[in-house]
Amino acid sequence: MRFLFSRYLVIGFQIASLKNLIFILNNKNKKVKFINSKFFKKREIENKINDRYSKIFKSISKLSKTYKIILGSSEKKLEINLANFFIKNKINFYYYIDSSINLKKRFDGLISHPNKIITINSLVKNKIKYKILNLKKKTNFFNLDMQYQKILKKKYSKIKRLDLNILYLSSNYNIKTEAKYINYLSKHFKFVKKIYVKLHSRDNEKLWEGIKFSDKRIKINNKKNYFVSTKIKSVYGINTMALINFKYAGFKSFYFNRESSKLSMSELFNIYKVKQFIFK
Repeated sequence: MRFLFSRYLVIGFQIASLKNLIFILNNKNKKVKFINSKFFKKREIENKINDRYSKIFKSISKLSKTYKIILGSSEKKLEINLANFFIKNKINFYYYIDSSINLKKRFDGLISHPNKIITINSLVKNKIKYKILNLKKKTNFFNLDMQYQKILKKKYSKIKRLDLNILYLSSNYNIKTEAKYINYLSKHFKFVKKIYVKLHSRDNEKLWEGIKFSDKRIKINNKKNYFVSTKIKSVYGINTMALINFKYAGFKSFYFNRESSKLSMSELFNIYKVKQFIFK
């Protein structure tokens, strides 16, 4: 997809994936304004609303005159409410689908299907086109073709890395289950110096603080840029797009096979060669 305009307003609940999109736009020297869920009321995020829009909706309406809007999507109702507001007020926008997870929820409640949809790859595009939408009107698809991941590959994949430490990427999943896998890594990889844990953007850090790891090698560190690390070669997780991102950046990426029956990203993992971690 070519970004033809100079100014973009990015809105949505999924902070991590939208920051990846903003990274693409910044890489193309575009001016970007980001409005995340902190600007909206709880009812606007969690419940479908038909009227009584708050001031932020009206502010976005004014901004649409000078910015092209890219609206994210999630399992929340925030984006549905915004999309319906745009449709009712004839405000042009692009609807951004960052993965194949919860596709039905990302469209449930829309008064009309968006006529401009951005997808990360052709797999997601075809799933939307043939399984989700009843296309009674023309829908224009714009395929990013993994642009963010390709930038990561260009920037980081040539770095020489050693297996001195390992990295676990949380998935905003069940914390106790994730802690179990982190503990398993500490028992299985006794030779590594550190086991870093990078939390998902929607994970509750306070809840993670309540998890006490007996292995002092386990460190939660969200501030570090692990893409540049020369002491980490292998990355582990359950169900997160970040595993694919790290694969593009030159790491070995693995997901835990004991959760495979619950995985909604297993198809993407297979395509991009994220391997199952087989328990012994």
